[in-house]
Amino acid sequence: MDESRSAFSSIESVIHAFRSISLMLESTFTSVYSSFRAVTDVFDQFTRLRTQLTAIYPIVLLWRFLKYLYHRLLRLLHLRQATHGNTEETWSAIYNSLQQTTANVNGQTSSSSSSSGLLVALFFIVSFGTPMLMLKFINSIIKKKQGLRMRFSYLIISLFLYI
Repeated sequence: MDESRSAFSSIESVIHAFRSISLMLESTFTSVYSSFRAVTDVFDQFTRLRTQLTAIYPIVLLWRFLKYLYHRLLRLLHLRQATHGNTEETWSAIYNSLQQTTANVNGQTSSSSSSSGLLVALFFIVSFGTPMLMLKFINSIIKKKQGLRMRFSYLIISLFLYI
């Protein structure tokens, strides 16, 4: 009786070990799957954001055009004086003055700002590029599987035709 109990307890401990391993693998799978779903959902949200922004863009263009017409009308009626510089020159002058101010305050050269810009660009490349690469990788796997299914179906059809 004691021998059978010890045998069953050892079998029970082996089963418990396998159950623990299976639970660990299941939790690992669940966490990887949820992480993957989170990345794909982020990519989906960026796609929706792009769609929304492209829907708003014509409204912005219309607003700018109406604003241009309004300012042009004011200039034609001599209610407003024409500016001597265009907006690009104005914004470049503002940008240059801000660059000089920040360089004087921080005591840094312009190379540090270019490296900061490089880090920001690298961040966006990684954050947008990784989901896109994952999507392309998954699409290529799906296409390969569909290609294998098609080859397999052609093979089965050809076998049935020749039998």
